[in-house]
Amino acid sequence: MGIYKGLKRRGMSPVMAAAFVGNIGQESGFNPAVVNSIGAAGLVQWLDGRRQRLNSFAASKGTEWTDVDTQLDFILHELNGSESAAYTRIKAAAATGDLVRTTDAIAVYYERMGSHEKMLQNRVNYAQQVYGR
Repeated sequence: MGIYKGLKRRGMSPVMAAAFVGNIGQESGFNPAVVNSIGAAGLVQWLDGRRQRLNSFAASKGTEWTDVDTQLDFILHELNGSESAAYTRIKAAAATGDLVRTTDAIAVYYERMGSHEKMLQNRVNYAQQVYGR
């Protein structure tokens, strides 16, 4: 899967990259151009200010916000900037090597959805499909 390899090329460990794939599968079905009914957009369903920052980031790179590589770069941009607190928690989970724990940490701290939206097993299933490739 291109997203998994793309995240690993950007420096993520296999467990963290797979956990992100799991969340991306659940959030967007791997469609970088999807926009849901409340306006959340892209692979991880950025909303409001985060979506606006994605648009600005893409424009600064001379790409469209729908570009997969732009969105993967933006994930890392957020993790190393505005989402650094989430990144600390995600890295701690990934350091354990536990795919379920890492997938859950991304869902809770980076995606920040309500428990009714989590559907953790779906996220883990997607993550397991690519883990270890």
